[in-house]
Amino acid sequence: MSAFPADLRVQEYGCKTFAKICIMDASVAEAVAAAGAMRLFIKALNLDFTNDSTPVAAVDAIGAVALAPAALPQAYPGIDAVMRAVQRHEKNSEFAAAACTTLGIYLRCAATRHRARSGYADFGVKAAAAAHSSDAKVKKAAEDALQDPQA
Repeated sequence: MSAFPADLRVQEYGCKTFAKICIMDASVAEAVAAAGAMRLFIKALNLDFTNDSTPVAAVDAIGAVALAPAALPQAYPGIDAVMRAVQRHEKNSEFAAAACTTLGIYLRCAATRHRARSGYADFGVKAAAAAHSSDAKVKKAAEDALQDPQA
């Protein structure tokens, strides 16, 4: 991904691949986060897109590594990047659902909850839900994201 920073396909498929393997194995998520992949996912999310699937893949990848201990110091940049992207991709319901899921990960985790709330992640989730109130996937992702964290 870092070798081809402007190639949207490389960024999209890199994000998708990392997200899938990180979700399957927490130790992989930790290694990916320790290697600095969060910065690559944020860069991919901030690219000027010509398609709707690349930002979805990037926000999914951010969520996949969000809770890895090595990624916790990068919670603010991750939350901030997703929040800015929610505004840029406000018409994309698939992105809204993915953003709600990722912001929900930050909101429900005790280690990142304060960071997420101070970054207004809960308002981002509510805004995405309001903008896509007729989309069941967005509505479900928003409801899940706003649930109280487990003790």
